[in-house]
Amino acid sequence: VTSAEITVGKPVVTNADGLGTLTVPIDARPQGVPLAGEFVAELGEKGGIRLRLNLRNVGEKTMVPRVRFPLVRDIRMGSVEETWYLYARKGGVISNRPFHERKASGGEYPLQVLDVFRADGGGVAMLTEDTVGSYRFWELAKDEQGVDIGIDYWEREYAPGEALETVPTVLRAHTGDWRRALALYREWVQTWYRAQSPRQPWMQDVYYYQQTVIGRIRDRQTGAWRIPETIQTYRDYFGCLDYLHIFDFGASPTYGRVGDYSHYEENGGLAGMQKAFRQVQDSGVRLGLYMEGYLCDERSVWGRDRVSSLDIRKQDGKPLLWPGTPSEHMMCTATAGWREHLATTYKRVAGELRPDGLYID
Repeated sequence: VTSAEITVGKPVVTNADGLGTLTVPIDARPQGVPLAGEFVAELGEKGGIRLRLNLRNVGEKTMVPRVRFPLVRDIRMGSVEETWYLYARKGGVISNRPFHERKASGGEYPLQVLDVFRADGGGVAMLTEDTVGSYRFWELAKDEQGVDIGIDYWEREYAPGEALETVPTVLRAHTGDWRRALALYREWVQTWYRAQSPRQPWMQDVYYYQQTVIGRIRDRQTGAWRIPETIQTYRDYFGCLDYLHIFDFGASPTYGRVGDYSHYEENGGLAGMQKAFRQVQDSGVRLGLYMEGYLCDERSVWGRDRVSSLDIRKQDGKPLLWPGTPSEHMMCTATAGWREHLATTYKRVAGELRPDGLYID
């Protein structure tokens, strides 16, 4: 049901502190969709228009709606050729070329902003104000008509009477380019975000972060570690190496890649690993270890008797497995047992191997 098709009620305009708010009742039931609520547009204190869509399942059955809000189409800043965009996915895209991508908030799209602008100044930024982690997709497309932008929410079940999950979205005009859009985003983040622990200066000064695997730094046949030559190889690439991240330090052919992180005997023993890892750090390189926050192998010692009661189950009752593996279960992070295992394991590994960082995937 599009905004042109939905049934609307009488708009209400209110003013508080000189800022206007428009509230429009909306109802999709006449179109056969059991959703109703209100559309709200309000002027922000620092400019911009904050849009909210407050919907509820008003039917008698559970439903799985797809909500795309807002959608702004055919944006042009002058000519189509003069219209540029910032798409703040991982890696970032700043361009005026034809484009179409849809990335999920989080690792794929870490920032809550995108922007359409002219290179010589002037644009409109779209920013979401999410402080709880609502799952959604960021969409941007450019073709010969201009640029389309929008937010597409994750499709999930909503029970009768349940409110749909959406977040306030701000459209804000500015006189700059993509830099101004990022500055607006930073200004909003600074109003609420507080780091849970002090940021480490050494981490903020890491520029070359290199991932490797045990098989590259240790010869499984001879048991010899290749630490000096490994570090030198990476330093030859860029003239430095700030951080060495070891992806599979806890992998075991017997007990699985994920779950225990304790079978050091299969990689030369605890003492041997400690010595090799100190060698990395003594060379002036920070050391990081990878641990999986969502997966556990049913072959692991901890998981043998626990995985089946703490994993995620699909609609047919079968376990949700990591694609391509027969034994790596996706664990339910809402269960206390899994969270406690993670906390205990991270604490133990940090004490035994003393890395500079532990990566939680």
